[in-house]
Amino acid sequence: MIGVGEVHRLTVDDFERLASARPGAAALDVLRRSQFSRRLLTLRSVAALGRERFPVQWRAAGAEPAWELLEAVDRTERRALEAVLMHPPVGVLLARCLRRLTGQPQDGSDLERDLARLGALAVGAALRARLPVSLRLPVHGDRLALPGWGVARLPSGTSAVRVEGAVLSAPGFSAEPRTPGAVDPPAGAPGWLPLRALALPPSAAASDLPALRLTLEDGDPDRHNPGARSAPRLTTHQLGEWEDSLGGAWELLTEHFPDRATVCAALCTCVVPLTPPPGGWASSASREAFGAIWLSPTNDTARLAEALVHEVSHVVLGALGDMVDLHDPDHADSYTVGWRSDPRPLGAVLQGTYAHVARLAFWDRYRRVARTAEADRAERHHRLLRGQVLDALELLDGCTGLTALGRRFCDRMAAGVMPRPGHMTPRYSNG
Repeated sequence: MIGVGEVHRLTVDDFERLASARPGAAALDVLRRSQFSRRLLTLRSVAALGRERFPVQWRAAGAEPAWELLEAVDRTERRALEAVLMHPPVGVLLARCLRRLTGQPQDGSDLERDLARLGALAVGAALRARLPVSLRLPVHGDRLALPGWGVARLPSGTSAVRVEGAVLSAPGFSAEPRTPGAVDPPAGAPGWLPLRALALPPSAAASDLPALRLTLEDGDPDRHNPGARSAPRLTTHQLGEWEDSLGGAWELLTEHFPDRATVCAALCTCVVPLTPPPGGWASSASREAFGAIWLSPTNDTARLAEALVHEVSHVVLGALGDMVDLHDPDHADSYTVGWRSDPRPLGAVLQGTYAHVARLAFWDRYRRVARTAEADRAERHHRLLRGQVLDALELLDGCTGLTALGRRFCDRMAAGVMPRPGHMTPRYSNG
């Protein structure tokens, strides 16, 4: 039986530093470890419910031998299981499986397809643990994603892939994900598409800060985020452009925003490239995909750096919200905030305010260090955001749907933003 993880606790100081957007290493570690425990619990729930409620689909998906292999990895090398479970698209897969297993009666084909992905999850973990593997993986479609490794592009009509040792094989296909330096096969041809990994060094002026180590996820089918169009497989040229643009943003953050950079380095493990919307640019995050950020490509270094800060703030608050209740989930009122035209539920207002406080701090600092043209742009962003953020904080100050912890969180968040006359004053002045 796969263990359920550990008990996770935040100190009062950790909580208040998170609210102030200046978390220490201990708080960031608690958030990350708590998310691993959440993934373990979800995985165990999927296995228990799959066997009990949908035994036919469970067996047809080959989920039982997959589960046995996952248990073997957990007994042998839990870090290997953690590395694969924490790959952000796996969170999306497990959450969807759990919804289907606990939902209304349905056609079992979609559930069987999702349960079949447990085999790929098990193989990915076993390869990391260097365990011997002998498994048949049912396939639905022409792609097989091994979380944390990459994607097999299969011949049309492939129904299953055989895994022996570290080799994946099917009629007309053979690949070894372990192979270092693998390159893409010709366009459209069967072959192995390796996961791209980047290690972006800090600015020379901030050499004591860590590198930003992340994957560029452009193959896993669960990388898609509702409302955004994920980009197809990047070309070698596009990969280089992403490395250059992210590298420039990381240099900017590490040189001028070391606190924000530390949070990004700890919690941002994956970037999913987006196809830009018509005439625009997009970024987003998903609570189910802890560690991932969705981004459109851009050569605008400041914009990209701000997006990293903004979206990682969503990652932080999403993880904190999985540990403690900051608002009453049954609170039904909706609210309008300056950055959205549509009324938003309280949880979304809290999420948006926390992220916009981070954006405000970014432009406040950037307007002081940027060159003239950039400083003018930063001043405009800062002026607009300041009014929006202060209005949102005032709205939250009067909201009855916050829990006691939520009120304390909002007051600490507000303490980092100088109120203008007539606006709220933080209630907790002495901690």
